[in-house]
Amino acid sequence: MKATKKPRVGLLPLMLKLYDKAFPELKAKQRRFAGELAQAFRDDFDIEIADVCNTRETVEEAVKGFERADVDAIVVLFLTYAPSMIAAPALLRTPIPKVLFNTQKLEALDPDDLRSEHILENHGMHGVQDLANVLRRSVSPGLPFQEPGAPAGPGPESFRAGSGAGTGAGGVYFEDGASHRGFEIVTGPWQDEMVRADVVLWAKAAMVAKELRRCRIGLFGSAFEGMGDFGLDDTAFRMQVGPEIARIPLTRLRSVAAGAPGKALRRLESGLRKDFDVDPKIRRADMDRSLRLLYAFRKIAAEEKLDALTLNFVSFGESGICETVPFLAASVMLADGYGYGGEGDATSAACVYAMGRLHGPADFTEMFTMDFAGGRIYMAHMAECNWRMGRPDKRPELILREFRYGDCKPYVAVRSSCRPGPVTLANLTTGPGGRFQLAVARARVEDIPPVPGQETPHFFIKPEGNLCGFLTRYSEVGGSHHLAMVFDDAVEPARRLARLMGWPFYIVA
Repeated sequence: MKATKKPRVGLLPLMLKLYDKAFPELKAKQRRFAGELAQAFRDDFDIEIADVCNTRETVEEAVKGFERADVDAIVVLFLTYAPSMIAAPALLRTPIPKVLFNTQKLEALDPDDLRSEHILENHGMHGVQDLANVLRRSVSPGLPFQEPGAPAGPGPESFRAGSGAGTGAGGVYFEDGASHRGFEIVTGPWQDEMVRADVVLWAKAAMVAKELRRCRIGLFGSAFEGMGDFGLDDTAFRMQVGPEIARIPLTRLRSVAAGAPGKALRRLESGLRKDFDVDPKIRRADMDRSLRLLYAFRKIAAEEKLDALTLNFVSFGESGICETVPFLAASVMLADGYGYGGEGDATSAACVYAMGRLHGPADFTEMFTMDFAGGRIYMAHMAECNWRMGRPDKRPELILREFRYGDCKPYVAVRSSCRPGPVTLANLTTGPGGRFQLAVARARVEDIPPVPGQETPHFFIKPEGNLCGFLTRYSEVGGSHHLAMVFDDAVEPARRLARLMGWPFYIVA
């Protein structure tokens, strides 16, 4: 299982140097407050706290320290007013995302007991305004600037545009993503859990953005010929999304699989039998064919330091290099936390990886068949699924399936159906002008038991609003036919990731 981690954040406390002489005791008091605030976040992220900074030199040194510590985000805290120009040069220079935390010691002011020290120790707000103004003015002339948009809330009022006659209630919320401001702001009392959660969410989005830029995706076989919606300009993908694609020859996969020790195969089988009901028709030879590929995928993923993978079953069927297709390996590695995209779709592998890190666990899926009468969609793919997201009342099964698309022997596959409840669908794809974009949609997995006779992992979803309108709008914004899916409402985390990555962002309903 791929490990999860907390964001690593640099806390940059700022003050006015003029106060060193006028109020010599103030810095020590405000330093203690910064430490108290940091403690409030101890369960949410790891914090590197700089000493109180009140000169350009001390800020420069603090930011260099954050860069050495490889923090995911810098949270700027105004302990008192501080002039923007002590911090702006260093903050503009560093690529680390910045969050201006517009807060103070006191949550409330009592007019009947309002003393001068209360004001002195709680007046960082106009420092935030000073710095935000300067950072905003740093936008290069002629470059697009993303003005604040409508809230990305759950209701139709959050959508800026609808389209299509007779498509039903709903619409599309859009943010351009071309933000050159380089900072975010959270305002509120630090004592409030929801306010702190807002800061944490920005930090987590920054962490995932950094991980995405350092991600490695293993491509096993070639992409499915003719599927243009995930056709890829590798250079644009690397520059705008970040992952490096490692092309793994199927001959290497076959060689590693052939060398799998018998003891390793029995350990893998033993682990699977604890989690799955295994069809008694599966013989040892059938099981070992798929286990050898699972062993090889895991070994190569470790050697290549892969975070995600994509494979095209057609490559396996046409080449005859491997004895069967690795759908069991794909499902197990999805459940292990790897990103995954079917049919050589590296873009979707990156999306599944990102959504899993942001709001996991994550699955790879596809809108397969429309149920107009029920207002829902049958979701499936070839034989891949994150079985850990399955129904709690039904153990997943391992079954033996024939391969009908080439010269491969029968393979062991997972049969499972997703847990009912709210989900978020996410689609990363190339949009107009070669810009990558992220589209999301809220939906609900229907409480429908697995359909008898269906071997493929499957489930039904009902999107928000009218089915026909939703599907029309999804295609109008250019959503591709492969999706990531996570439980619950992950729209806001996805929006923040898109903002930090500079991607156009859509909410479709």
